Amino acid sequence: FNKTTGALDGNINIHMDAFFSSVSGDITSDPRIRFDRFTNRWFIICIDITRQTNNRILIGVSNTSTITPSTIWSLYAIPAGAGIFYDYPTLGIDQNALYIGGNAFGNGNTGSLFVVRKSSVTSGGPIVYTQFNSLINPQTGQGLFCPQGVDNFDANPTSGYFIAVDNATFGTLILRRVNNPAGTPSISPNVVITVPATAFPITVPHLGNTRGNTGKLDGLDDRLICAHIRNNQLWTTHG
Repeated sequence: FNKTTGALDGNINIHMDAFFSSVSGDITSDPRIRFDRFTNRWFIICIDITRQTNNRILIGVSNTSTITPSTIWSLYAIPAGAGIFYDYPTLGIDQNALYIGGNAFGNGNTGSLFVVRKSSVTSGGPIVYTQFNSLINPQTGQGLFCPQGVDNFDANPTSGYFIAVDNATFGTLILRRVNNPAGTPSISPNVVITVPATAFPITVPHLGNTRGNTGKLDGLDDRLICAHIRNNQLWTTHG
């Protein structure tokens, strides 16, 4: 849309299901969009949702910085894994990689992270990615709840990052560092960060509510909403 007038610009106006039909052919949900200033490309991710197991993370990459009717999109799909339903994907981008976090349900999985080599999806593929599973300790419950991939606008990062609230306790964030993200990635143990006291968000009052407390908008939970690194400082926020 035109920012000044609100008018539809006409350059892209398509249902997301149709946009990703060549790699999915399914109902899509939960989109995330980033503009990457290093490659001057647009990145779109989402999930498909009809499959209750082994659904897919879908990725679209533009070939230009300005979207026009002639923009060419390269489309990719990553399977969540046997017995897993992947939900609420998050996206972070830096010079080296795409960092996709989210919730993984089923098959005893306690969350998955995907590190996608950025050069593999900006050069027409094939896509190259590494998946890290089992993010929450089954005995203590500690670990990343709905991990957020971290955007990094610094020019020459040597590591990538995921960050999340701790699954077990309030007032705690968990960070995982990704080493060698442009090659063969490896991931650090949990880095535990104590922050001022946190809590679940309140439900939200709104006009037109006729059902009292049960009619308020759901505040969801305390998962992180976004995360960015600027000038070597990581900024994040939650509900």
